[in-house]
Amino acid sequence: MSFFWISVSGLGGLLYLLLKGINTLKRKKSRPAGDVNSIVRIRENVENALASGDITMMTALLEATNDPLLQDALLTRIVAIYYRMRSEPAAREAFYRYSGRHIDMIPTVLTAIGQSGNDRPGRIETFKLAAIAMEEDKRYDEAIILCNKALSYGLKNGTKTGFEGRIGRLEKKRNTARTSDSG
Repeated sequence: MSFFWISVSGLGGLLYLLLKGINTLKRKKSRPAGDVNSIVRIRENVENALASGDITMMTALLEATNDPLLQDALLTRIVAIYYRMRSEPAAREAFYRYSGRHIDMIPTVLTAIGQSGNDRPGRIETFKLAAIAMEEDKRYDEAIILCNKALSYGLKNGTKTGFEGRIGRLEKKRNTARTSDSG
């Protein structure tokens, strides 16, 4: 009889170790790509790049991370830098490329912010900066679409009249441009 109980407890112990091993493997598979040290290094590098304003380093790190919150921080800064340099044609092209990329990933960023427990931002400067640049380039229809997209996310632009006011001004300019083109 005691042999029976020893066998049962031995099998129970083996089953326990087997299940524990399977769970350990599952946890390892569910970890993000790269080890914890490389993730920490990327975060530190992003912080250093943002602090230094080194756009080359920021753009390289943008490609090195899959974290939407880190990408958001990098793109926000990259867009702002290229916006200030937009009088140069190459910088203006880069501004549109990176601002478009940032705007396209906003749904992912907002989801990641919600999952992290942080408050949803009221403003995302890239929308405002892109609308201003498009207005300068007389791309009124695109700027209006962009402002409506920002409104659909519940964003403000930091001015008294907000995106609604900007849309009204853009529509006036668009209509004036169309009238002068046809006359």
